[in-house]
Amino acid sequence: MARRKFGSDGVPVAGGSRPAREVVVEFEVDEALDADDGFDGFVPGGAGRRDEPGEERSRDERAGRGRRRPGRLGVLTVGVLAVAAAASALWTGIASRHGGLADQPGGLHRLDGPVEQRWVVPVGRRADIIAADGAVAVLDHGLTAYDAVSGEVRWRVAGLSGANSCLPRPNEPVQRMIVCRAPVPGRPNGVRITVVDTHSGAVVGTRELTALGRDVEFVGADRLVRVLRAGAGLIVRCEDVVDGSIRWQKYLEPHRGRHVSFPYALGSLSVNEAAGLVTVVGHGTAATFTAGGRRIGADDLWVIGRLPADRYVGSGYGRGEGVVFDEQARALFDFVGRGLTPALADESVAGVVPVNLYGAVGGLDALTGAILWRSEGEVDRAVARVRGVLVVQSGARLRAIDLMDGDERWTASLPDTAVSTPMSDGEVLVLATSGTPDGRDLVAVSLADGRAVWQRAIGPGVERVVAVDGRLFAVSDTALTALS
Repeated sequence: MARRKFGSDGVPVAGGSRPAREVVVEFEVDEALDADDGFDGFVPGGAGRRDEPGEERSRDERAGRGRRRPGRLGVLTVGVLAVAAAASALWTGIASRHGGLADQPGGLHRLDGPVEQRWVVPVGRRADIIAADGAVAVLDHGLTAYDAVSGEVRWRVAGLSGANSCLPRPNEPVQRMIVCRAPVPGRPNGVRITVVDTHSGAVVGTRELTALGRDVEFVGADRLVRVLRAGAGLIVRCEDVVDGSIRWQKYLEPHRGRHVSFPYALGSLSVNEAAGLVTVVGHGTAATFTAGGRRIGADDLWVIGRLPADRYVGSGYGRGEGVVFDEQARALFDFVGRGLTPALADESVAGVVPVNLYGAVGGLDALTGAILWRSEGEVDRAVARVRGVLVVQSGARLRAIDLMDGDERWTASLPDTAVSTPMSDGEVLVLATSGTPDGRDLVAVSLADGRAVWQRAIGPGVERVVAVDGRLFAVSDTALTALS
């Protein structure tokens, strides 16, 4: 172990000299884990910040709520007309942005009718499916990209030296690069990455790096993020996917607060690229950052989701409370409830923040936090937010709520339908039924009125149905089938 000193700007301190009031953080860096990385220091942030002598911060300030509005939303009294006017102003500016749904998780190009088999290619039992540019790639004794429309081979990369997974995954946005990961023999946290141009299949570069748990994830079109040990804490590092140049990095101290419970026993790095979020849970800490490296909340464990107009909503773990943050990760207001942020979402009706009020779904004004409307009824989770409609699930029942006024558009009972990965083209919601010996069915539910527009059997052996670059694919242990 080597002991180093770093200033608050993340630059190593030569000889320990710094201005008198500047905070110097000292910790041990595990050279064995980080020897190949040319470690340049870190940028302390979030939980890594130390209070200056004599400085006292409130719990709200430590949680990132410096701009918290006074009072709970349940008792907030704002004139209905004034609230509607404020929300209307925000709707006018950005509510009309419905485009780009095919680029979102589960988003599809327009379906003109029931799906049908377009083409089939054989795959191995443990083949990995990857999203590519106008293609779907398969990692199976090499990496092969098939044209999404014709099924013809676009390109092939052989000899990936034991790669066992690649990014981006199905139901994730297509990136300019594909990153394939392989463990480095003899190095417990060593991972070899091979970077492939998604359009041409050219190998852009290969390098070895250290990542806790060998976990490497995409964040943005040309960046990846990983976690390293630094003394008792962790470093979250975002870097160029090809040359490893550091874009940002943050130091996380071990969490010593009252919420150190079962989630902290987990060890994972999670990146929600569509939402622009990087989450680290485990190894004694938990934190969420924007794709640009801004810490969202602090001290307590948060479940963070993205809202339209580059805002975020955080739900405090086990507390029944939430906070809405702006694009700079600054707290705007808090509320009693839990944010509803489905992965499948467009930018429509950005002036309303849907929340679970425990017994009702509520629509909050995105500017003030006032309750605009309530729609009574329990909700387990949000399934989709598309074209001004929020679809929520309660048991086997789906319910569509108009985000403008809270009116219930329709309800549908689908007792044999799993909606773990809903898909949509903006007109219908496509759901896959639970698997049976006879296979699965795909059901298209109209977002306008909840009718089952069509239903198609997709045969036995299908393990999952995924969206890749806006098109539907069925994956079995022997074949990849294009359905749209």
